[in-house]
Amino acid sequence: MKDDKLVESLEELAASLGVKVNYEKIKKHTARQPKGGLCVVKGEPRIIVHRALNPSERVQVLIESLQGYDLENVYITPEVRQAIEGVAPLLKQAQ
Repeated sequence: MKDDKLVESLEELAASLGVKVNYEKIKKHTARQPKGGLCVVKGEPRIIVHRALNPSERVQVLIESLQGYDLENVYITPEVRQAIEGVAPLLKQAQ
């Protein structure tokens, strides 16, 4: 699955979980540019993604942000589930 389509599918998954996804310019206040992530705004979960990211980087931010949710009983297309499960071990190794 192409990254653009995967981004759309992950956005739809977030919406089905009640999580809004916003693309915004994130100002750099540290040595490296923040990419975004999950936060709570006015009591509602939200994923904020730096809008300058390419589709592959957006996929990473969305997957990282959605990992905290129980996705076991949520219908996810096989391609999206494979992407989430394939990236999850890599993200945990990097931490």
